[in-house]
Amino acid sequence: MLIRISSGTVLVVRRYCATWKRCRGIAASAGWMHLMDEGMPTEQERAIAVPWLTKPIDFGKVVQIAAGKIDAIFSDDDPYAPITDASIFKEKLAATITIEHGKGHFSGSDGIVELASARDAVLRYAGLL
Repeated sequence: MLIRISSGTVLVVRRYCATWKRCRGIAASAGWMHLMDEGMPTEQERAIAVPWLTKPIDFGKVVQIAAGKIDAIFSDDDPYAPITDASIFKEKLAATITIEHGKGHFSGSDGIVELASARDAVLRYAGLL
């Protein structure tokens, strides 16, 4: 079972899932599938992020590996992960979508040190909830 945040979500669905056989589920918080102009303000940041977005995703394989247990958690005021990307997670990965309110990028600097929706997803995957 996995919890990945932000660019870690991109890494999981674009890179790791290509090599795995199975996992109990994917809980993705602050995941993004494309760049927001305001989220990547410098050319250096763009140069780092763009290669992450060029590897095609085998969405069917990701769903198969996660046994269809995918939760995608977004904040309605995240400056980096556009809430519109929730539709990609829903349509391509059949993810359960959770929209949190006013939690920014789910980081300590946003005052977020615990995310109950991610915890609950992991507990469901483990059969403890």
